Amino acid sequence: MLIHCDQPSPSEAETDGTPACGTMPGAPVSRRRRPVSAGPYRGKSAQLFRALSEHATDLVLILEVDGTIRYASPSHQHLLGYTPAQMEGHNAAEFVHPADLPVLRARTVATARKRDAVETMVLRIRHSDGSWRTLEAIGANHLRDPAIRGWVITSRDITERLRMDEALRASEQCCHAVVDAVPQLQWTLTPAGEVDFVNRWGRDYLGLPLAELAGMRFMQVIHPDDRARYQDVRAQALAAGTSLCVEIRVRGHDGSYRWHLIQMVPLRGDDSRVLAWYSAAADIDALKRAEERARLLAHAQAERARLLAYAQAARAEAEAAHRQIEHTSSRWTPTGATPTSTSRPVSSLAAGRRI
Repeated sequence: MLIHCDQPSPSEAETDGTPACGTMPGAPVSRRRRPVSAGPYRGKSAQLFRALSEHATDLVLILEVDGTIRYASPSHQHLLGYTPAQMEGHNAAEFVHPADLPVLRARTVATARKRDAVETMVLRIRHSDGSWRTLEAIGANHLRDPAIRGWVITSRDITERLRMDEALRASEQCCHAVVDAVPQLQWTLTPAGEVDFVNRWGRDYLGLPLAELAGMRFMQVIHPDDRARYQDVRAQALAAGTSLCVEIRVRGHDGSYRWHLIQMVPLRGDDSRVLAWYSAAADIDALKRAEERARLLAHAQAERARLLAYAQAARAEAEAAHRQIEHTSSRWTPTGATPTSTSRPVSSLAAGRRI
């Protein structure tokens, strides 16, 4: 792309147009240059070229063999603050960040002798205010084209895009740091249910690194007895377009299962298709065990109350029967006779009743 090359011999210039490259961009050169304002074409071709380049938003440069700017499109003034006249006649390397010049030279040397070679690279270019803009440049080798005999460079400013990408990466790193700090299993799933990301707490609980978890189906760590219920709840949530909330057992790194409250929220696109699932699992195993103990205790208390009521009813029945026996005996026993030994204490009668 952009490189200063030694002046080719007349035979080289006429036969293949390939420069003998050996100096760094920006080095002084003694050669006859074409008029910088003439452009690469003549006549109708020149009019067409100017019509296209002067109204393009991308930057267009035509460079001589030695890297001198023969033509600069008007879009440079809007993006870099230079008028075409301020750039034409200068070596393109004068505008390139010094740290990018070695890479620039290596790329150019590699493509200079390839007919119609095209090279893409990212360069930092100095703005007229002294700041640096990042451009994505595509350089085409037209040194052998008799109509051009130079480099055609088209570039677009990607500074803001790179800043947004960097801000997005920083935001993602911040979010991952926050999620990793949460003492709770959190993860994301693809629409097919495959694991895409698991936070540090989750990786520690499952006992697997992210590389092994990625692509794994979440169903694999759910207790077999809970899988059908989980699938039913998930299908209902998908059909209704709502989040999912279900209590299931999840297998840990030691092979044991613990109860978790799973909440999953779908991320949908403009067409309502599910793009991803954002999930969190709260460990409620201690709560479920406490609930089970409370249930067993309540059952035991209810059974005790039932048995106590039954025993009280039996005692009352036995006492009533005893009184009836005593009443009957008193009617048939002669005066002065002692009661027969057939009467028994209430406690004995109650003891004889099976509970």
